[in-house]
Amino acid sequence: MLETRRQVTGKVSIVGHRGAAACAPENTLVSFQIGLDQGADIIELDVQLSADGQVVVFHDETLDRTTNARGPLAERTLAELKTLDAGSWYHPRFAGEPIPTLKEVLAWARERVPLFIELKYGARLQPPLHAAVVECVLAHRMAHQVMIISFEHQALSRVKESVPELATGALYLYPLADPLALADRIGANALMPLWHLVTAADMTTYHAAGLAVNVWGADADYAGLIAAGVDCINADHPAQVRRDFLQV
Repeated sequence: MLETRRQVTGKVSIVGHRGAAACAPENTLVSFQIGLDQGADIIELDVQLSADGQVVVFHDETLDRTTNARGPLAERTLAELKTLDAGSWYHPRFAGEPIPTLKEVLAWARERVPLFIELKYGARLQPPLHAAVVECVLAHRMAHQVMIISFEHQALSRVKESVPELATGALYLYPLADPLALADRIGANALMPLWHLVTAADMTTYHAAGLAVNVWGADADYAGLIAAGVDCINADHPAQVRRDFLQV
């Protein structure tokens, strides 16, 4: 099981958000490699299903923002998605960068870097998504190297029920009435709040319960979060965060 608690790892872990989203086209293999080269300890990525049920690495529901196509990703087959350019939108030097599959990313990451795999859902929960992701992870024998994360906490509960040894992290954007109760109910190993939703006192409480606190969000107070005891911090530019806030 992937362990991210600072008391175990001995460090604050930098999570390369969609690889190195400030430096390369997000959620592509080149972005993941740049994030790793910049010193990310963990790489975060988003997954969803193609029209033919293949797990692909992509954030938005539609293709419009980060490819040369338009419309819902879920209406395209993997073969169709593989013809698209997912790099030129960021910079011409990344022209032709493809949308990767989860299988491709797992093969790249194996024994190289841990992954946070975020289950992305649209207007409706897709029960096959979590099962397909778990199947991929197990096929690559990478349960020890992966944490499955999502805002859809019901899906995380299903992941934990099917494979208890897989680490899971509960993302949330707004304050929760009782984060500890949520983690207990779904069997989560980590709470993953928007960065300004936790205090140093909260982190002490969550750590006492055996949970990691992995925060995310733009314009985070990295210095304050590190001092407060956070375990993992998301970064679009991992090298910059490491240089400016961890001095290593």
